[in-house]
Amino acid sequence: MANLSYSGSLEIDWTQSLGHRCMVTLAPWHEGLGGIAVDEDEQTDVTLRHVGDWVFGLTDPAVLEWKESFPVEVLLALEAMPSHKAFLAEYAAKSSYVRDLLVSNPILLWGLCEYGFLNEITLDKIDALTSKKQRALCAYLKLEGTKQQVRLIKRVADVRLSKDELRSYIRLLKHQEVCNYLSHSRGDLESELKLLMKHSWLPGCPARALIPLLSEREHWIIFRDILRMIDDINELQQCTTINALNRLHDRLVIELNQWRRRELIRDDSGQPLPLPLPPLPATENIFPITSQTELIEEGSDMHHCIASHLKSVVDGKFVVYRMMSPERLTIEVLLVGDGQYLLREVRGKYNKLPSPESMGVIERWFTDEVNKP
Repeated sequence: MANLSYSGSLEIDWTQSLGHRCMVTLAPWHEGLGGIAVDEDEQTDVTLRHVGDWVFGLTDPAVLEWKESFPVEVLLALEAMPSHKAFLAEYAAKSSYVRDLLVSNPILLWGLCEYGFLNEITLDKIDALTSKKQRALCAYLKLEGTKQQVRLIKRVADVRLSKDELRSYIRLLKHQEVCNYLSHSRGDLESELKLLMKHSWLPGCPARALIPLLSEREHWIIFRDILRMIDDINELQQCTTINALNRLHDRLVIELNQWRRRELIRDDSGQPLPLPLPPLPATENIFPITSQTELIEEGSDMHHCIASHLKSVVDGKFVVYRMMSPERLTIEVLLVGDGQYLLREVRGKYNKLPSPESMGVIERWFTDEVNKP
């Protein structure tokens, strides 16, 4: 239970739920966010960083009112961070240098904390560090500290990324081609960043023209499937249009299915290994694929690369179904163990996305089977 005292301090009381006296009191922003923790008869001085980030996730009215004691620009900056909110809020309340950097470039400050440069040092040393120019602070993140890098770190505060994604983003900025691309990009920054975190080579080749187009799921599926099939990535790097991407995909699908016809996965006696039993029964229009040859034929008939999953299907990681109506589709079901399974992906010919009508049929079939006692 949370309450706000007359002085503006936040009181969080667990006494009733725990059966003994247990509470934390936190001062408002203008009083430095210090506090007291009481556990039975023991009282301890605490600070916001000792309490932790969880308090920022509470939606209790008293907590929301306590947060109103923070400057608006500080709260906005803290919202950009996936972690270290309590630590940095506390020091921002005590140091104008920390506060200025928090407001000006929150992710740069977050990086200093994430990589340990603010840990176990005095407030004077924190002041000395955070008073440095932002270009100089980039060196602590193993960056050159160009104006471009400073701007790009600041820009990402508008994108909600996880801690691991932010670390990946900082590493991305070591690549000049990536920095140049992002500096001029006007596309969907979040989707482009997630693409570049996986494929940092894209901005350095002609295929960079595809980056804003790959935010569309249909194009992304083609790109992803090409990466799974291709031997020489240089071919993909030269694609600059979706038409070129589709032509490369179609050629690789033909080659894949022709090769797979010769290269079935066999046991020690040379016999093709069987596919695991499908967990979902057939219907009038949905049928399980029960052999390696059938799977290859499905890829050939549908002009997609389902055959690239052949080993995963044989190993029992996936099962595949074919749907005949209301349209021809291939359905992938992911097996996650303990008899559990998930609807993974549905594709039409040439990786075309299914119609809403077809997806409704599939989802009802899948849900009905999952919910059976």
